[in-house]
Amino acid sequence: GIFENLPRYTNDFTYLENIYAAYAIYNGELKDITYQLGLRSEYTDLSTALRLSNEPVRKQYLNLFPSVFFTWDIGVKSDLQWSYSRRISRPHFRMLLPFSNFSDNRNFFAGNPDLNPEFTDSYEMGYVRYWEKASLYSGVYYRHRTGVIERITLPTDTNANEIFPINLGVQDAYGLEFNLSLDLYKWWKANANLNVYRALTRGTYREQQFNSDNLSAQSRIMNRFSFWKSDLQVSFNLRAPETTTQGTTLGIYTMDLGWSRDILNNRATISASVRDVFNSRKRRSITEGPDFYIESDFQWRARQFLLSFTYRLNQKKSRPQGDRDGDFGDDFGM
Repeated sequence: GIFENLPRYTNDFTYLENIYAAYAIYNGELKDITYQLGLRSEYTDLSTALRLSNEPVRKQYLNLFPSVFFTWDIGVKSDLQWSYSRRISRPHFRMLLPFSNFSDNRNFFAGNPDLNPEFTDSYEMGYVRYWEKASLYSGVYYRHRTGVIERITLPTDTNANEIFPINLGVQDAYGLEFNLSLDLYKWWKANANLNVYRALTRGTYREQQFNSDNLSAQSRIMNRFSFWKSDLQVSFNLRAPETTTQGTTLGIYTMDLGWSRDILNNRATISASVRDVFNSRKRRSITEGPDFYIESDFQWRARQFLLSFTYRLNQKKSRPQGDRDGDFGDDFGM
């Protein structure tokens, strides 16, 4: 056959980003209160261009990111913590690519070279209680995000749906977070985390309102067992369903297993792992609007079985094997 370019989906995209940063941190102590004050300055110089259609974009901006952390030792093996920080989240490179990615003949995704970063002002307050073999963190937080990046789906004149990211508007999120660490026995350590939150998102695009009121939760449980000169790690992740500006993302649960053992007088390590034991790490969502309804099921990577052998020439391990939380499972990225 003859190769033929489709002008609408053909271009030459260039991307150049330089980030210059400087920061200062000051630590101090006042009786039972320790504190840390920080300030980071970032200057960003970003240039993108669609050469064939002659569409250059250049953005230059200076941002300041202050941070404040306080810890108050109130006695009885307890601490009160308070913090404020301002953060930036830049769009991933693939979200800027203007080229279409066709998942089927009805839906196609294209990036947005004009995307701006998200900014978050985060306020947190927590209480930590320590015991001989356990610790518990309980906290509340509030996060205000501006320039929230959302994927929007809109129908086209060709009976297809166009999916693209935009800086939609603002989001206010608040929630409760708990983290429990247990050193139960010499051979058994465990950690459990629970995050329950509500997020209100609101914005406008092409004179259309895109709002959502999302009440959801995330949890992670990890167990580490040491026996017969081996380490076994079992982790379980759960994310409840979420409400989006155009539908729902269904819940997801995953389980990962990992095993390792040092051999040859600790000069080598053999390890095996199973990622996504139940083959359930799938993103399932429902997207709907006045003129369309879409159900999608996406799996980035199916269940994996891994076996590895490592030999250390210097006879030293770069990190303790037991410290590799999450080596056997992909994060949700939330």
